[in-house]
Amino acid sequence: MRGKLAEGAALKVTYIWDDPEGEGRSNVTVVEKTPYTYEIIAAGKKWADCVCKSITVEAVPAVGRGNRTEIKEEPCEIHKLPPMAPVAETMGRWNGQPLKHDLPKIEKVLAATGNRRSFKRVMRAAAMLADPRTFDAFKDVAYKTASPNDKLLAFTGMYRVDPEKARPVLLDILSDSEGKRVVWSKAKDKKDEGWGRAQSWCVGGTIIGYIAANAGWTEFLPGLFRVLEHEQCSPNWGPRYGTVRAIGRLGKGNKAAAEMIKKVLTNKMRKEHGDTLIPAALAAGRIGDRSLIPALHPHLARDYWPLKHNAALSLGMLGDKSIAPRMREWLAIKFDENFRAYAAEALGYLGDKDSVEALKAALKVEPFAWVRKKITEALAKIKQKK
Repeated sequence: MRGKLAEGAALKVTYIWDDPEGEGRSNVTVVEKTPYTYEIIAAGKKWADCVCKSITVEAVPAVGRGNRTEIKEEPCEIHKLPPMAPVAETMGRWNGQPLKHDLPKIEKVLAATGNRRSFKRVMRAAAMLADPRTFDAFKDVAYKTASPNDKLLAFTGMYRVDPEKARPVLLDILSDSEGKRVVWSKAKDKKDEGWGRAQSWCVGGTIIGYIAANAGWTEFLPGLFRVLEHEQCSPNWGPRYGTVRAIGRLGKGNKAAAEMIKKVLTNKMRKEHGDTLIPAALAAGRIGDRSLIPALHPHLARDYWPLKHNAALSLGMLGDKSIAPRMREWLAIKFDENFRAYAAEALGYLGDKDSVEALKAALKVEPFAWVRKKITEALAKIKQKK
């Protein structure tokens, strides 16, 4: 727990959960000084055994007794949990996507492929079943329906059914921003001035970008550049963030990708939202072009922590050893473990021998296992570079 408490104030945190030991179990902790970390153990034999019922945070007077846990119940017997279930067995509880064991028989899905309206009703199931006989039905929806949700699901369905067959189709759709072959939604563009279709194309291009990035299809990069540069690809919405991520994943060693990310980092296209700059900062390191170093440095000093973190990580990837002293300072930051983890990872990329002692000192006092893992990995990388 971190943050600044008002003078004379404390926080009382009450966590209620159920586990095999009983219902309504509780942990009550009072925090008078931050930062503070404490542990609650809710154990069981399987993931579903532990259910959080409520978390209540109250402002209470500080009485000078310091940080303390007032109620701490004995944990249930701790077991080794099974692996997390595949997404096909857990997805869909909020968006209508059927779970794997609830899928209809393939015969029902195939019977719907001859009628677009009928097929749209079973598309979610069809995307999971990924039967080759449904490809043309997905393609029909991708080209001919205006509904963004149906269209984007059709993109995914084609890719799951046959990635290589989907490849030229998706590339063609990405190239048709004007809607000559593809029906794009007009959205709120009642006068049909074109901006509604352009926005729909931007969103569709982002989904295609994620698919291309997953598959490693670098020929999609020019189309993604056009999406990012388009005036309707708004600076403060998710599709823009997603397009930047896709370019970062596909653009390793690509000069044009480096120039595009540089424009984002330096606000040359427009004033970028901070949540766009975050993936852009990480993309710079993934692309691996050292010309991006000057564009990253201003973001290392920004107040937005996720942006600072990604800037540091990418500067490490790009081999900018000038950040090493600051990263050693970050290793000692107490109020946020993310700073320590990013610093360790950046120093590992740098292979900075001068930071070995600082990393070893940080490892001795680091309370978080995942951060210790980052520090250990960094030391191993530095050792390999000797």
